[in-house]
Amino acid sequence: MVGRVQKFTLTGDFPQSWFTLGIDNGEFREPYAIGSNTRGQVYFCDRGNHCVQWFTSDGAYLGQLGIPGTGPGQFSFPHGIAVDAAGLVHVADSANHRIQTFAPA
Repeated sequence: MVGRVQKFTLTGDFPQSWFTLGIDNGEFREPYAIGSNTRGQVYFCDRGNHCVQWFTSDGAYLGQLGIPGTGPGQFSFPHGIAVDAAGLVHVADSANHRIQTFAPA
């Protein structure tokens, strides 16, 4: 398993690979889904670390949503993500059988 996200241009050029395999901020164990907001921030579900991490479009780490678990704000294998026009982040928390919504700063 490779814990990285690769960025490509519309013409297929490969300008950047983000992140490394790990458990620290900005590192992934199993990146699975991607979403973005109108400010160019990018959100990734990390199924292996049971969280959502978000970054600038150039890969600078901005923060994390959630921790492993079953309670509110906790994830077990986040599987999908969508960011709506208001900037709310909706996450499919697959093993907990629910959708959670966040309003990050």
